[in-house]
Amino acid sequence: MNSIVPYNRFKVMAVAALLVIVVSTLPVAAGVYAASRAVAAAARERSILAVDQALAHAGGLLRGISLALAEIESADYPPYSERHLNKMVAAAIALPDVAEIGYVADRVLQCSTWAGGQAGTRERESDFSLSNGMAVTRNITSSAHAGKGLTRLQYGAHYALVDPASFADIHLDAGTSIAIASADGQLLGSAGSSGEEGDALLLHGDQGAAAYPAHGVLRRDATLTVLSYTAPDRRIVTLLREHPSMLALGALLSVMMLVVSARHVRKRLSPLATLTEAVKRREFVVHYQPIMALESGACVGAEALVRWQRANGEWVWPDVFIPFAEENGLIFSITDQVIAAIVTELGPTLAARSDLHVAVNVCAQDLQSGRILDVLDAALAGSGIRPCQIWLEATERGVRDIDTARTTLMRAQQRGYTTAIDDFGTGYSSLSCLERLPLHVLKIDRSFVDAGAGTGCVLRHIVALAKSLGLALVAEGIETPVQAVQLREQGVDFGQGWLYARAMPAPDFRSFIRETGAGEGEGDGEGEGEGEASD
Repeated sequence: MNSIVPYNRFKVMAVAALLVIVVSTLPVAAGVYAASRAVAAAARERSILAVDQALAHAGGLLRGISLALAEIESADYPPYSERHLNKMVAAAIALPDVAEIGYVADRVLQCSTWAGGQAGTRERESDFSLSNGMAVTRNITSSAHAGKGLTRLQYGAHYALVDPASFADIHLDAGTSIAIASADGQLLGSAGSSGEEGDALLLHGDQGAAAYPAHGVLRRDATLTVLSYTAPDRRIVTLLREHPSMLALGALLSVMMLVVSARHVRKRLSPLATLTEAVKRREFVVHYQPIMALESGACVGAEALVRWQRANGEWVWPDVFIPFAEENGLIFSITDQVIAAIVTELGPTLAARSDLHVAVNVCAQDLQSGRILDVLDAALAGSGIRPCQIWLEATERGVRDIDTARTTLMRAQQRGYTTAIDDFGTGYSSLSCLERLPLHVLKIDRSFVDAGAGTGCVLRHIVALAKSLGLALVAEGIETPVQAVQLREQGVDFGQGWLYARAMPAPDFRSFIRETGAGEGEGDGEGEGEGEASD
């Protein structure tokens, strides 16, 4: 009950275990992924290089053949003449990729540069045409060329036979495929192998340039379409060899994230994290300890005491969490929740009973900054609660700078709030506080209340001092009727303690004030002490 530890510790530890698994594997997986992407990018670069080289090579081959055939076609030589044959032979010699150049008339071979060429052979119709005007016939076989399937490129009446492999006759890295096609995707030649995707690339190249693997690289010019694909080697051995830094970075990040996660878990299990979560979840409730008029026995108000009820029903006492909240900057949020609870729970009661008040403890930080005054103004607006019904209690220990505290308390009085010094006599500068601070009420610490403990003389001096300064007196910690009688006889105005009631939730407090009723002369909102008539 008296410690600030997470009640859902098992849940936090379970989440932490899952977090450890994630942070220990995710960076390594990310490193492998990054290395794989780098390998794939390198493979694509090789494909781009292969495409550019193939496009230049195949384009040059076609341009050379096209120019040579056009020149022969335009020459004014009689067919079959020596000059005609010499022109074809010279062109064939100048084009090393050409196996044969021939002359066709009426689709019948008339003559060719191949000595074994069979004149009179009827030629097949072309399969398709290129944009430069050459007709293409694939898979031409003849005994003259040992039955090898060649590609015929024909311009006018003249043709050239080439090996289809000549179109892709470039250096290819392992795993790279290349396909050379016409502008509309008719396959001219191919080379290389990169597995299933490479084979699919060649097949798509034959079916049309628009259908090619997503990882392939495509280049076009006016005559040709070139497709290339390089299969990336994603084996872990390759990744380690080519990109060790990425995998090492992933391992390093895993270690770093484990360290960060461990710290995060420690924070989640820390008292500060637990209290911060409680503030976010608004787990703080307010109990009200009645303040009684010693002369009439009527309830005139209450001190608002914050309580922390955790989600599992456990209670944590204020002396455990309040100092911790003050040290870690959470006290403002708790104070704001207390003020909001007062307005919500007792707003109608206070608005209807001007003789009642609620005392709110002011922390040292609020006493220095004065922030609480704006919070109160906003909370009370439209509630019907009068500022004089709110007592602002500052402890001597909370008065760290008297000048700053004086400024805040003066502003509070100017706005109509009642000001009080709590636990009087327990600090180091009691008299200085009374002389310099603008106050309405002095609350006597419980340690001076028990007259039987040898403090009766001190109590009489405190009462006399307060009376001389015109302060109303509230005695704390009254537990016996004898104490109540002695305090009343010495001139103490009000008291609170277990003799009357312990701190209670708002519904019980509302019932309590109905049972005790208002004291005589208090129904109009003006009490006997100056502290109640602050406005």
